[in-house]
Amino acid sequence: MIRQSLKMNKVVNTLRNPVNMKNRILKLLLMLVMVHSGIYAQNKPVRIRGLVTERSTGAVIPGVSIIVNNKAVGQSSNQGTYSISVPEGSEIKFRIVGYEEVTGKVKPGSDELNIQMTEKTSALQETIIRGYVSTSRETDAGSSKKLDGKNIQDVPVANIESLLQGQIAGLNVQVNTGAPGYRGTVLIRGVSNIDVVGNGEDSFLNPTSPLYVIDGIPIDAESEAADNGFNSLGPGISPLSMIAPEDVASIEVLKDAQATSLYGSRGAYGVILITTRQGNSSIPRLRYSSNFFISTPPKLRSTLGGAAEREFKIGQILKYGTVNDIINRLSDSYYLSDSLSTYYNNSTDWQKVFYGPQFNQQHNLAIEGGVKEFIYKTNLGLYNEKGILANTGFNRYTLNSSFTYKPSAKFSVYANIFGGIGIKNKGSGVGLLQNGIARNTSASSLLPPPSLYSASSDVIGALQVQNDNSSKNLRTSFQVNYQPTKKINLSTTGSYDTTTGTEDSFTPAAANGEYAKAYAYHDSKYTVYNRNNISYNTSFKKSHELSISAFNEVYIKSFQSYAAEQTRLPVNSYIGPIGYSGDFVTGSSRGGGMLQLTKSRLVSFAGSIVYNYKRKYVFNGSYRFDASSFSGEEDPYSKNPSVGLRYNFSKEKIFDGASKWLEYASLKASWGKSISPTGNVFAVNGTYENKGTYNGLPITGLKYDFIPNPALGAATRSTYNFGLEGGLFKGRISFSFDAYSSQMDQQTRELQLNTIIGYNKVLSNEVGLTNFGYEGDITIQVLPPKSKLRWVTKLNGSMNTTYLTKLPGGVSQIVQGNTVFSVGKNPFSYYFFKNNGVYASDTDVPINPKTGLRIRNGNNANAYFQGGDPIIQDLDGDYVITDKDRVAMGNSQPTFTGGFINSFGYGNWSLNINCSFTIDRDVINAADASRLRMAGDPFGTQAVLPIDNLNYWKKPGDRAKYPDALNYTRAELISPFRTNQSLFMEDGSYFKVNNMTLGYVFNRQLVQSLSIKSLRVFTTINNVITFSNYSGSNPENVSNTGYDNSGGYPMARTYSLGLNVEF
Repeated sequence: MIRQSLKMNKVVNTLRNPVNMKNRILKLLLMLVMVHSGIYAQNKPVRIRGLVTERSTGAVIPGVSIIVNNKAVGQSSNQGTYSISVPEGSEIKFRIVGYEEVTGKVKPGSDELNIQMTEKTSALQETIIRGYVSTSRETDAGSSKKLDGKNIQDVPVANIESLLQGQIAGLNVQVNTGAPGYRGTVLIRGVSNIDVVGNGEDSFLNPTSPLYVIDGIPIDAESEAADNGFNSLGPGISPLSMIAPEDVASIEVLKDAQATSLYGSRGAYGVILITTRQGNSSIPRLRYSSNFFISTPPKLRSTLGGAAEREFKIGQILKYGTVNDIINRLSDSYYLSDSLSTYYNNSTDWQKVFYGPQFNQQHNLAIEGGVKEFIYKTNLGLYNEKGILANTGFNRYTLNSSFTYKPSAKFSVYANIFGGIGIKNKGSGVGLLQNGIARNTSASSLLPPPSLYSASSDVIGALQVQNDNSSKNLRTSFQVNYQPTKKINLSTTGSYDTTTGTEDSFTPAAANGEYAKAYAYHDSKYTVYNRNNISYNTSFKKSHELSISAFNEVYIKSFQSYAAEQTRLPVNSYIGPIGYSGDFVTGSSRGGGMLQLTKSRLVSFAGSIVYNYKRKYVFNGSYRFDASSFSGEEDPYSKNPSVGLRYNFSKEKIFDGASKWLEYASLKASWGKSISPTGNVFAVNGTYENKGTYNGLPITGLKYDFIPNPALGAATRSTYNFGLEGGLFKGRISFSFDAYSSQMDQQTRELQLNTIIGYNKVLSNEVGLTNFGYEGDITIQVLPPKSKLRWVTKLNGSMNTTYLTKLPGGVSQIVQGNTVFSVGKNPFSYYFFKNNGVYASDTDVPINPKTGLRIRNGNNANAYFQGGDPIIQDLDGDYVITDKDRVAMGNSQPTFTGGFINSFGYGNWSLNINCSFTIDRDVINAADASRLRMAGDPFGTQAVLPIDNLNYWKKPGDRAKYPDALNYTRAELISPFRTNQSLFMEDGSYFKVNNMTLGYVFNRQLVQSLSIKSLRVFTTINNVITFSNYSGSNPENVSNTGYDNSGGYPMARTYSLGLNVEF
């Protein structure tokens, strides 16, 4: 521009100079040509082309607006490419919702400008779902967190729930089994019931899972015959195990009552919204991803092998045994005494027989395309995993197809069809417990390995039982939207979901007392769902916005199951209902029929209102009314109200000058009440059964087990939530914090009845719990946006505490096995003996002054304690250790949980590290107790596990942690290694590196010649390492009641190599 001004001045001076007019004109024309040439050269348009991609993944970004001189000149295509004409040297801005704006400038002599965009971390404008209606976080007072699907797509797993571990504050995901295809434990803001099944090492807390909503359709996360780790029927394949992680677009967790109230009674324990990928390209696109991974078992237990085991056991018998033990019992134990026999002269490593690494794979193919009015998407998935335990595994085959038809801006139709087949192999186990395999991996090394001629029935059962479980799911859904005016929207949604489950099991004769056995199970379920919605949105006086919506739901579900079994097949070759139907011993070997038949209905009406003034002051209100067939006749309805307030105080004038450091800041508060039926039609109306015959005619009558309870009401949960969230330094820092308190009343529990009533039990609503906690998260872009090195760190954590406030019958304490429920205390205390160490010698054992005898164990008059025995605290002072000496201690549920996630990037490279932690949880090391008991049984046919690293009592005067482990004569009298003592209660806190992924995106120029749009390769390690002071194998791989059971399924470490390619 300076050069142009000088030229113009020269023209003016020339005109003023009094010389020959002709020369003046010629010079003037010459000057004008020069000026025009300079101006033309300065504004000469050039054609610029390039590719717009996401910085972290290399994925192309379509629809990016391209702006020059504050004017839109184009946008990127569906392939992420663009081509525009702009003046040379112009600055070009690239802008799209959800990403940071990027400004680029073409280098001289270049016609290409490739752009990498970074996703915005600000959550204020994020689109969220509330009651099936889209809204923005800026006008929502509820507590929720949204997770992008790309955060879970590099780790091959059989169930996507496990990938949520450590991702969201308040969401506690415990992967307590490594069995392929099984669910772990998922809790949002702590436990909500005290329904414990079983006792001790075999106890489990019945789950109160959140409601899952997949693409707007509520789904039951657990099948009616789900195998939650305890003994139950059927394949037990959760619908969540049928979702391919690559098909997930986003996951949103709703935590407080204001966010969940519109989902009614089914959302009482929280809601998790899963949105799958939808088609968004009118030009055909093909995406393929694959994972090839190796699953490896954890470090296995050391054992004494062969001659070392024999010498150890014989030495133990000679030192501690009686004359009868040494002369008779030892001689009769041929595997110990007959060392010359080739049958017993072995050193078998049984763990290698059952455990081993496995090669597995996962594939996913997505196709999308269409035209402007009609867009489709189809996703095909395959997952194949062989378990690290023999004869176990999980296979998944899925098809998810959808289309959107939008002939006009006012009308659209969305339809989806999902089909999935899941096949699970249980082996001889039932999920969390693999007792058959556990027994065999602990077998004596002196026994011969499996062969054609030698194998125990347990070994054959574990390796040769044919147990195939399959679940076939077909789900169709549709949604029709019509917008008659700009302010009114009408929609209707419907779905039909049907699932069939089968289990076919065959046990060969050698594993079943010389008679083969066949078992067949079948169940079927269908769900019909319909929702109709109307919403009204308006604004007035420029500062007020109002949104009102209302909908109704109808939910119908039916489930039935059958089973048949024949236990005495003639030969292994014939599997089915053939052969001899009776024998002299059992009478009959056939049986079967209907196991369960249930039908339920739910009808709901709900409405909500959202109002804001200048998007600064926000009010949310909602109310839902449910009528359920689960509730008793005297209390048939559930009412779910909620209110919420939000104050976006960063919009106040006082913060007008703070835009450089304050992006947004908000306060929010909410209250809500969720009510959920907890019974069933049998608890309300009773169960009828065959009562024999009367006058030759069959009769039916009430089953005298549960007395019908028509007054059975719904469980209630009232929640208060207070929150703060904000963003600083243009999105480089974002944070949120919530404090909450919940009161849960009318929780159900079985109540034993007096025998004079005629019934055994009743299901009552007399349990109350209170729950409070704090949770927060912070995300930081550590380095400046222009830095070549990218680093984003995320930290989240939560603290949760639960207390019992009421128990049935007004009692203050209920003991259930080794668990005690006490009002005013945490609901999952252990009821154990207090261990104070080991008696160093006989003189240290207390003497009863009345009898002059030492303290003794139980009712056995000869079970007096001596040196080397455990010091069990005698609480009642009667010098006899009984159940009256047990005391409440510990807590099986964690107090603190959270996650720590770091993402790094440099150029085309990326590295993601996902960690989680649990603090303040008491775990029972039942595996160590079992290990010590095995060392104290020399005549048993189990292995010997080295105990040299344990501080156990060996001789008088020793100050030890563990009792005498070798004197087997004391085991029966004293039970020194009982698990229900504080000796085996340890701190189960841990910090775990869940997974690490290293990825590389190839330059587009390198793959363009192969007609590939983008190519990324990556490698992932899952279950990397766990840091803990716990002395057992894994503080996470325990039951949800805190027991580390040696019969559990261990967690594998996987190493995978994968790729993502788009054509």
